[in-house]
Amino acid sequence: MAKTEIENMGYCIICRRNNVSLSDEHVIPDSIGGYYHIHTVCKECNSKLGDNVDVKLLNHTLIKLHRFSKRMRGKTGYIPNPFDVKSTTDTGQAVRVEDKNGVLTPFLLPDIKSNADGSHIQITLDRRAEEDIEKIIAKKLKKQGITSKTHQFVETRTYHEFKPTITSTLSFDLEEFKLGILKIAYEFAVDSLPDFINDKNAIIISEILLNQDISRLSTIQFIGDGFENIIQPVFGNLIDFSNKDRHYLFLIETEEKLVCFVNLFNIISIGLVLSEKQKFLKDDFIVGINDINAAVFNKFTSIEIFNKTRHSLEYQFQYSFSSLEEAHTFSMLIKNCCFKHFTLGNKTPLFFRNGSIAYEDFSLKLIEIQDVNDLYDNGTFVVEYKMDEELYVKCLQNDILVRVSSIKTINHLSILVSFQNWRID
Repeated sequence: MAKTEIENMGYCIICRRNNVSLSDEHVIPDSIGGYYHIHTVCKECNSKLGDNVDVKLLNHTLIKLHRFSKRMRGKTGYIPNPFDVKSTTDTGQAVRVEDKNGVLTPFLLPDIKSNADGSHIQITLDRRAEEDIEKIIAKKLKKQGITSKTHQFVETRTYHEFKPTITSTLSFDLEEFKLGILKIAYEFAVDSLPDFINDKNAIIISEILLNQDISRLSTIQFIGDGFENIIQPVFGNLIDFSNKDRHYLFLIETEEKLVCFVNLFNIISIGLVLSEKQKFLKDDFIVGINDINAAVFNKFTSIEIFNKTRHSLEYQFQYSFSSLEEAHTFSMLIKNCCFKHFTLGNKTPLFFRNGSIAYEDFSLKLIEIQDVNDLYDNGTFVVEYKMDEELYVKCLQNDILVRVSSIKTINHLSILVSFQNWRID
């Protein structure tokens, strides 16, 4: 037991206290199908975030609408009713729209009219509430100081069946839900980028979340209003956004800023600047995909995504020469279209200087190389592997060995043109 307690103690990324009891934190609220767990938030902060931060996001009208349509229950088993708001019929009578096992059912609220002395009372109500009519009348009479001892009453009941047009007014929160978005982005960044926790902006964000300080949201630079999917045009060729049973998180660096984009159900999409500094990311971006149906959360680097979604992959060899004569000879081979790699089946071997095979296929060498650079070049994603030893390819036509200085893998992805030119004002 003591061992378990020690293992659950540590540093909280919200209150920034050490040696506190840590808990299971859902980065994305589990009420909307979040399966991304971290264990770096203390129990006290976890509870406060759930009650005062997550709730701001869960109460957003668009989230409630989607949860209702998908019958997504919260921790208590409750399914939110987004139409549980002030509604009226076309005759002006107040109506409550109830959720009856996924079917929206109107319920007329009592409408009471009377003359000055209370001698005539007209009550319009839903027939399902007919058993309450005596209580309604008694309450109305008591309010006017009238009792059955002083007055005699004649009751007339009329029943009508009608199908009114119902008007409801739905309001959309434009600011407070951003507190929940900020929590998701911050926890995703801290979990993915260890150095980010000490960034000055990270400290400010943790203070905002700790105090649930909505007034300080204005200090955070948000990108978009949440209703326009601004990230889809950037990554649409890499990731399928048509599935609304997923949540997407993106970390990218652009314009010397660390930016996170949060996409929920593909209906709320918003970005925010987490830091004014760059160089937190070792890769070009990190994406987290929360699949509600599969009940999983997976995190991918840019290289992993490109490898999974390669449209057309090419390999390009870069060469080096010990003399101008060697360079000229090779240039003439290329010019006359006489240079082709020696292959063994579908494999292109790499050779030592003495002509013996070092690697049966160059791909085996790429796995070992640590000096890797990735870059954008004319709408393509290019990864360059720089050789860390003297290796050669062989010319098929004349068995000449040509030294390889680096090998490039080229993914042709048109979407990267948009990404390359994307700016934050």
